Amino acid sequence: MDNMVPITISKDGEWYYGNSRMFRLDIVTLLANHLEKDENGNYHIIYQEQVYPVTVEETPFFARRLLSVNAESLILQLADGRTETISAQSLVVNNNIPYGEFKWAHDTKFSRQALWDLSDYMEEGTDGQVMLKLKDKAYRL
Repeated sequence: MDNMVPITISKDGEWYYGNSRMFRLDIVTLLANHLEKDENGNYHIIYQEQVYPVTVEETPFFARRLLSVNAESLILQLADGRTETISAQSLVVNNNIPYGEFKWAHDTKFSRQALWDLSDYMEEGTDGQVMLKLKDKAYRL
């Protein structure tokens, strides 16, 4: 395993093979579909009985855009090419950046554009707390 070229997911959701950015979205999507997290918090691609370690700088998933909402969930365009749904209840804000849960807790970081898209649904509550208003439901952020 020492001879393996490292795969890294950068903090802005870009995938790298060594120092080269992976630009073929079909390959990135395939790899992302096989990304797993072990009990120690380490990430691996498990594909065709092979296990390949992955370094994740911040989160394994990165939301580029918020595509739509319903009363309980957000539909996101991920950097790896997939469109995925996350629960609105899973959202947390850390250092003014929203994070959601796709597969694991706080595994999806929102880009500035996704935050901008999300801001259309944010309101300040009576107690000064920011609320996410989706249809007839409100979620405290």
